[in-house]
Parts: sequence; C-alpha cells; structure tokens
Amino acid sequence: MNIVEVFTGDYFEGDLVSQVLEEHGIKSIIQNELMSTIAPWYVSAGGMQPVTIMVNSKDYDEALVLIKEINFRNDE
Repeated sequence: MNIVEVFTGDYFEGDLVSQVLEEHGIKSIIQNELMSTIAPWYVSAGGMQPVTIMVNSKDYDEALVLIKEINFRNDE
C-alpha cells in the first residue's frame, strides 16, 4: 500500500475533506490533526495549512475529484 498526500489546509477544511472521503468509502489519515489546533506554527511555517490528508494511492484520483467538487483548492 502506498500512501500519498491529497490535501493540505487548516483543521476545519481537513476535517470536512476527511468526512467527505469517508462518506465515499475512501479511508484517509489526517496528519497533525491535534497540533494544528494547539500550535499550528510548530507543524508548518507560519502556521499556514498545518493539516495534511493522506490516502491510498489507488484512491488518489477519486479523492481529488471529490475535493474539487466541494470547492477546496488542491495544492498540486
């Protein structure tokens, strides 16, 4: 299994993205979920976009489509 980054953003965006992916059967990992709310500047420069969503590489394309449908930017 190869895990890839599909989204970066703030905690609230990341949580929403993770929920949408889960509703469509895509398992995701939220990196820095707790630290992004306590001290985001510890996990990213300036505290910008501290949360990263990771998915299985086989789900990458479908995840990108879902993220675009909910009008979040994709940092690729």
